[in-house]
Amino acid sequence: MGRIICELERVYGVRHGSNNSKGTNQYIGEPPMADDQKSQSDIAEQLGMSVDALNRYKKLTTLIPEIQDMVQDDKLSPSVASRIITHITFKNHQLTLCTSSISGAQSRTEG
Repeated sequence: MGRIICELERVYGVRHGSNNSKGTNQYIGEPPMADDQKSQSDIAEQLGMSVDALNRYKKLTTLIPEIQDMVQDDKLSPSVASRIITHITFKNHQLTLCTSSISGAQSRTEG
């Protein structure tokens, strides 16, 4: 489902960022969305889900293909897969902090 959502966003030209009448978003200088251009909420409504659910499905596309296949084959629920993403992200963050601390300590002792 996440792959389908990403493809729909690509086809419909969904941009990420604010979409206000002033066009003030990360697409500075570009005109605001046309009236007939779809948004994430339009796609979510079309698929019969909330924008939050749509974003959760999109996030699942960041998992390794084997886990994505397990979700697709209903061997793993999307909520469990989301928890895996959260756990991996948290562990990567911890590892980055730990590596930074070790590097900083080494440079202080070597200097």
